[in-house]
Amino acid sequence: FRNPPVPPEPQGAYPGRSPKEIPMHVPRNILVATDLSDASLAAVDAAAGMVGALGAQVALVCAFDPMQSLPMVDTAMGATDIWTSELDELEDRIERALEKVRDERFAGTGCDVVVIRDGSPGRAIADEAERRGADLVIVGSHGRTGVQRFLLGSVAEKTVRLCKCSVLVVR
Repeated sequence: FRNPPVPPEPQGAYPGRSPKEIPMHVPRNILVATDLSDASLAAVDAAAGMVGALGAQVALVCAFDPMQSLPMVDTAMGATDIWTSELDELEDRIERALEKVRDERFAGTGCDVVVIRDGSPGRAIADEAERRGADLVIVGSHGRTGVQRFLLGSVAEKTVRLCKCSVLVVR
């Protein structure tokens, strides 16, 4: 019997180089987007492991839509001050919750905490990532499909579409 011909080695982007010699972009500035749900906290946990291993800078960001966060208030009745006060209180509660997450998962990393009120959380996350010069955004996904996704939208999907840097979606 003859030996079958040996197929040539794949000639990828770095022919003749071992995997250890292939350059890889290592993120140094990571933005972690969370709405404090279980799905987004899985992304926070993934980020915590990466930040520790890579020694990267990290920012923990929660962007929320104020119109979906509070019940509608009749502004003709002069209730805008009440609505603004409620939003300020909500923002304070979110910031305290983010600080607790930071202290539990990112202690000693110099992690920033940012709360953003915006009608489009996905756009706000992408804008904050660009403003900070992030080279990686980590975001959780609830995994909604079909009608739920159509009606509720997907912050993760919008973040992926709008970010100029890499985005890691965790489920």
